[in-house]
Amino acid sequence: DRSNGNLAVVDIEDSHSVTVQGFTSSGGGGGVLCNTTSVCYLTGNTIQDGAGTGVGVFADSHAVLESNLIQNNGGRGATVNDRSRMASSNDVFQGNGAQGVAVISGAYFGASNSSFLNNVFGVEAFLNSTVRVNGGTISGSVCASSTPFCGYGVVLLGGAQASFAGMTITANGGSGIHLEDGSFAVFFGTTV
Repeated sequence: DRSNGNLAVVDIEDSHSVTVQGFTSSGGGGGVLCNTTSVCYLTGNTIQDGAGTGVGVFADSHAVLESNLIQNNGGRGATVNDRSRMASSNDVFQGNGAQGVAVISGAYFGASNSSFLNNVFGVEAFLNSTVRVNGGTISGSVCASSTPFCGYGVVLLGGAQASFAGMTITANGGSGIHLEDGSFAVFFGTTV
């Protein structure tokens, strides 16, 4: 991290088909930033110990994650914002200082067999965003502060929609699932 904790370790801007594979990213203001209509592929990486978000996907970008470990970041494990899309398969988001994944402002997050463990929140979506999660676990969400929804497994706000299939959402410090503000969720074969 040449920025001494001020910038993302890897910053991908206006780039189409960038692959980051087999790296360990430690520190920085964030781990990997996929921004400005970029298409990013992250496979087999460890993204850890950033001051902010581990993986940021912004401004109509698209990220595909496979078998990554995203852990111990000071903020969110991942943020998907501004109509961006992120697909996650067999990833682990753990020990992050906010949400494992936050999906904001018309963004989309789809996951298959990914786990969200010991984050302050598991998965949060708001402002007309969409979440589709199949398989995997959301557990151990807990914190010591009075932050709203702290320790919740899933939080859906502001018209967010979600579906969960074959999931385990248990052992969180707050509610397993919280919905409000016109949000809705569908569950198939999910243990809560």
